[in-house]
Formats: sequence, C-alpha cells, structure tokens
Amino acid sequence: MRNPVFSDYGRRDSEYGWELDHFPIPKALGGSDDISNIRALHWRGNAAHGRLLGLGLASVSKDEKNEGLGGLFGLYPKS
Repeated sequence: MRNPVFSDYGRRDSEYGWELDHFPIPKALGGSDDISNIRALHWRGNAAHGRLLGLGLASVSKDEKNEGLGGLFGLYPKS
C-alpha cells in the first residue's frame, strides 16, 4: 500500500485523494481562505459535508447567507 502524497490533492479518483475544507465557517457562509479556517480532508468527507451543508442552507434565506447566519442547522456562528 502506498502512502498518500501531495500529488493526490484534488483527485477524487484516488483512494488517497484530499481537498481543502473550509472549517469551522464554510465558504458558502462567508468563511475566509485564512489558514485558521482551512483543513485538509479526504475528498469523500469533504463531499459529504458539502451535501449536508446544502441541506442546511436550503432553509436559509439569501440575505441570511450573505450575513453569515445559520450554517449547518445553525451550528455556525454569525461572522
């Protein structure tokens, strides 16, 4: 078995593919690209979080999203 490497970044066709995840404040809710809001995550986990966030955002108005309100079922603070 090989070790995961940087070359697997962004590769969803790889068992070791990984992506950058905006956490704790998702990019969709105004999260920044600052290193304090980014973590490396296996692509499957990142995709699952994105789907869950989408479900939570479906009930949040556009104005609330722009204000950074809500998040995944209200778990994320206002920015």
